[in-house]
Amino acid sequence: MAKYNSLPSQLVHALNYHVFRNEIPYDSDFKSIMSDLEKLDMTVSKVKQEIVKNRIIRKEALEQAKRFKNSLNFSYQPKGKDS
Repeated sequence: MAKYNSLPSQLVHALNYHVFRNEIPYDSDFKSIMSDLEKLDMTVSKVKQEIVKNRIIRKEALEQAKRFKNSLNFSYQPKGKDS
């Protein structure tokens, strides 16, 4: 589980708090909910990683395109009438 960054992590933390205080029972329904929240948290984590990875790729592609454009502009120098 993430350190309370995602909503599923926050829910797990809150539910564990209420179980600890004996406000909700630690039964099979609770275990099932906790298992589902942990799976959801893992999915959220994977999606976040993909988003970050895609942002890095897009940023690098943009920088590469700018470098390429600049190299084309630098190498192209039109000849004037005097040449």
